[in-house]
Amino acid sequence: MKPGDILLVTGLTGQSKTIVYAQKPCYWRAKSSHVAAIYAENAIVHSIGGKGVHLAEMTEELKSCQSDWRVMRLRGLTEAQEEELQKSALYFQRQKYNRAFMMGGNEVSSFCSEFAAKTHKRAGIRILNGRKLSKVIPADFDKEFDAQNDWIAVTSEYAADLATWGQILPLIHVNLAFQQMIFARRNLHSQIRKQIFDHFETNGSPEMKKTVAEVKESFRTGRALNFWDENDAI
Repeated sequence: MKPGDILLVTGLTGQSKTIVYAQKPCYWRAKSSHVAAIYAENAIVHSIGGKGVHLAEMTEELKSCQSDWRVMRLRGLTEAQEEELQKSALYFQRQKYNRAFMMGGNEVSSFCSEFAAKTHKRAGIRILNGRKLSKVIPADFDKEFDAQNDWIAVTSEYAADLATWGQILPLIHVNLAFQQMIFARRNLHSQIRKQIFDHFETNGSPEMKKTVAEVKESFRTGRALNFWDENDAI
């Protein structure tokens, strides 16, 4: 398992089948209806309607998908790049699902394949020949998977991991829930800090304004992890 790997799945619903067939004109061997980014053991980050971008368990996602799921890995990634991809996936948490599929991108929402492409761009990694993010569809990743040029298939690694994850699934549940709680708490605190900073920047003394500026600067330079909707350091 490596952060930044891409999970390709085909859902069991009629809507998923429609998504697959709608992509056939773009790539005749299209088979995936959904794309997710691997985050950690049995953990993915993906974007779906109703929930937007969020952390989820891979085993739970696979229950609602066909059995021929696949995982692909970009060739030649360094450990530093894998870490950046992991951070990038988390950065987009809480974004809404972009329902303007293929119509246009924005900074506040993402559909599944658009999100996967965004994580790579934010990490400074060029994929899919630099295709416009809002135009990236699951079939683009299908095509890359089949070509085996820039990407390699690592499905077998994950198939082997599933048995191991099954033995420690309760522990994984707890760990993922704990991380989600930490991220939610941080986001809440960020919103509160923003309100406090805004107040003192408007009504505070020169000394207080200076202090606020110094705290913001420490956030900007010292944070190892950032999120798109946290603006307490702006």
